Amino acid sequence: MATEARIYSWNGSAYTSLITEGVARATSDKVFFAEINNSIYRVDGKNTPAVSTTGTFSAVSWDTGSSGRNLTLAKCVLAFNSRLLFFNVTDGTDGQVPYRVLWTDTGDYDKIAPTNYLDLDYSETPIISAARLGHNFLAVYKSDSVVTLQDQGAPLYFVPKNRQTIGIIAPKAVTNIPNGHVFVGNDSIYIFDGASVTPIADRTIVNELFDNLNYTWKNNIYCWTDLKNREVNIHYPTGSSEIPNAALIWNYQYNCWSSSTQSAYSGF
Repeated sequence: MATEARIYSWNGSAYTSLITEGVARATSDKVFFAEINNSIYRVDGKNTPAVSTTGTFSAVSWDTGSSGRNLTLAKCVLAFNSRLLFFNVTDGTDGQVPYRVLWTDTGDYDKIAPTNYLDLDYSETPIISAARLGHNFLAVYKSDSVVTLQDQGAPLYFVPKNRQTIGIIAPKAVTNIPNGHVFVGNDSIYIFDGASVTPIADRTIVNELFDNLNYTWKNNIYCWTDLKNREVNIHYPTGSSEIPNAALIWNYQYNCWSSSTQSAYSGF
């Protein structure tokens, strides 16, 4: 669990502090984790990327041999096909590049070769989020677009295959469902299947969300999927609330909607 200044573990009866961040986060600054090779990597865009293998987190010690990159900040991280991918990055080679994707060597999660990068620079908007789409595909979300990348292996590795000009509203406003993602855009709620973006909510549902949303804290919108009950949960802050205090729930099996006033920062 991540708070503004610390990361904790919870064993059912007690919390253990695993890291104290050097730079405190606002609630709108999101933390992303990736699990790979029995380790957990953490990025938040404010503190040095950290890794935990035995409980506590420590800063990643990057292998900078052969001009390897020293990654100092990233907004998002994914474990994908025996690599770690970092999004919206700052490193010692090129500085801050908000629309860049960096990736590690295969099986060497602390080594980013000089050429292991891709710039999604068709617009200058930063990357906000990213999520796996399938065995060889992932989706990269910006405020004005979503791009499908395919892992094609050497020599190009991650190749853009499709771009839609509909973006995401917040870093955690996306969740997996079978064969795609559900995400909240800037004006509606969508499914993305890797090739096309399709609205899923009628005007009544869209108005319920966007007419009541507290835009000051829109980054606190988050989505999660209850796979057992085939439901997507969309939590969002309303009125003057900073905390997500309302939820829309979509049953994707029966295509029906419900709502809740549950107040919570996370769901699983």
